[in-house]
Amino acid sequence: MKDLIFAIASLFLLNACTTTGPNKSQAARVVPTVAQDQNYLAAYEAASQSAEIYTNFETLMQARVTYLSPAFMKAYETREQALQLVPLHAFGTLTNKVGFLVSLFTPNDTAERFADNTYWNITLQAGEQTYKRTLLLPQREKLRLQSFFPHISSWSKEYFLVFTPDDLATPPTQSHAPLRLSLHHPQAGVILTWDQAQ
Repeated sequence: MKDLIFAIASLFLLNACTTTGPNKSQAARVVPTVAQDQNYLAAYEAASQSAEIYTNFETLMQARVTYLSPAFMKAYETREQALQLVPLHAFGTLTNKVGFLVSLFTPNDTAERFADNTYWNITLQAGEQTYKRTLLLPQREKLRLQSFFPHISSWSKEYFLVFTPDDLATPPTQSHAPLRLSLHHPQAGVILTWDQAQ
């Protein structure tokens, strides 16, 4: 009797340990990387700029900034829908504003202090028009952001940066002057420029 119970128990355990074959579902897929999504990649590269500042062979700042232009946001939203992701709420607030996704790496706490106005001087200008920084949000959804911004690493810090023009009668999209974004802290600084047609 013990042998019979042992044999039956062994059959149950054997079935519990077997693995299933590969998933045959047509819905199962691996999402394409940015490099595989040629339309998005072109928009991302056109909207992104980087700067690296060194002194005495030491890194002071590595910055990668993506201008969230209307052309880029169209490509972003198309990719977001293709990946079947819920829209990122912060990116939906750009009407009559200018937005950037800033990714920073510094060897000390400088990137952590990006929101500190006494430490970082962050300005935006387009011709004679000046813009007031109205929002600076730290971004912590690295895995999601890496599906759109492949330069993001475990060591970088990301921020959603939004500016509003001082003159609200002239929406940013109606200006043809290049955008000049200035990022400066006590040890280093950089000015990045975008053509608003991008």
